[in-house]
Amino acid sequence: MTKVYFLGGLGSNQYHSQDLLNALSFPVIFLDLPGHGATRNTIIKNKEDLITWFSNSVNLENPIILIGHSFGASLATFLASSIKNVQQVILLDGAYIDIHQLGSLEDELRETSHFLEKTTYPTIESAIQKEKESSSFWSENLEQAVKESLVFKNGRYSLNLNTEAIRSLVILHRQIVPTLQSLSCPCLLIPQTKDIPNWKKQMLERVPDSVQIELIPDCGHSPHTEKPELVAQVISTFLSSNPDLVQLAPHLLD
Repeated sequence: MTKVYFLGGLGSNQYHSQDLLNALSFPVIFLDLPGHGATRNTIIKNKEDLITWFSNSVNLENPIILIGHSFGASLATFLASSIKNVQQVILLDGAYIDIHQLGSLEDELRETSHFLEKTTYPTIESAIQKEKESSSFWSENLEQAVKESLVFKNGRYSLNLNTEAIRSLVILHRQIVPTLQSLSCPCLLIPQTKDIPNWKKQMLERVPDSVQIELIPDCGHSPHTEKPELVAQVISTFLSSNPDLVQLAPHLLD
């Protein structure tokens, strides 16, 4: 039976994807990225570490479908090109961006460290309010996602992430993109459509013809948190179009 796994973006947890997972008619297993949640102390330094971490986190005896968002989409694309069990890949606004064109690694590491250090809140409630004000869709799951993302330290709430592990992932990202051209399995990309910058439009235009692109109107960088029901419909339609590759439980794609 095919297993479906979700790889989130940097800083995300299962609750960020839960509205989408609830809208899908088949089970999806959320994997905490290294440096996050249950794998907070895991540090990935190279491609071999990444493949080992993933292989130890999933059941490689089964066919696999990967859903990835942002950084998780880059990981999903690399893993799909490296592990033969991965039969299909679904990318949520990720894996088509050539990070090398956006600046140097040194600048990105400096900005990442600054973001992790400066993102703090006096209370959980203030963090929830800030996220809610900037979101086009809100739910109990997204509220819980904020709570799970934070830890109380030095009198304030800060991001509950392993800084060393996150920096290692930022470095690794430069080693694994772009890899869309190396994919041999069916691939669906749901990109940002709302307020998309020109540089991102240009990179989207360079996506290989082999990748199926589905545009959902008025979606920002996180389609699954903004329009979970629509994203679920698009994913289900995509999987239904490749029934020979999908061995999900009977009737789940009807």
